[in-house]
Amino acid sequence: MLFRSILQLGDPKRVVTEPGLYWKLPIVQNILYYEKRVLNLDPPVESILLSDQKRILVDAFARYRISDALEFFKSVRTEGGVRQRLGPIINASLRGVMGNVTLASVLSEERADLMLQIKEKVNVEASRFGIELVDVRIGRADFPDEISLAVFGRMNSERKREAAEFRAQGFEQAQRVRASAARAAAVTRARESGRAAG
Repeated sequence: MLFRSILQLGDPKRVVTEPGLYWKLPIVQNILYYEKRVLNLDPPVESILLSDQKRILVDAFARYRISDALEFFKSVRTEGGVRQRLGPIINASLRGVMGNVTLASVLSEERADLMLQIKEKVNVEASRFGIELVDVRIGRADFPDEISLAVFGRMNSERKREAAEFRAQGFEQAQRVRASAARAAAVTRARESGRAAG
């Protein structure tokens, strides 16, 4: 299904939403077609500082529908215009909402509530463009590479420390077992030499 916007000398005049026969003046009027279906918007990855001072890279996506074709034509004209105008608004809303929560909240069930808050904030702005936001979701939330490497380094050093600790405990237990075995051997030898002498 499509919206048909009738333009007269470049000015939007009316929108045709129902199928049927309609007249237009050749040369003076032309028609632009816009989708009624839900469309996708994939803004660029955004770096966000959470309230617990952890930086994450958020890859979000949105689904929207053109609700007012005339307003859409006046404000953004094309889907490319939507990307340029709505992408930064979505990323600003992501920063605004997620900047007030911790990493644990982003990774928990609260994530759905966060997405709803972002959607409501973006919908206020999107209505100016003749757009209705249907959904906003986080596709991925990752640490930046330098943080991932630092976390990996910490995990690696922690595992090495634990391995050294386990080796030390094993060495200590081995020493106890050897000492106990040496004592038992010495006692047994003393008994046997006492029996042999007696």
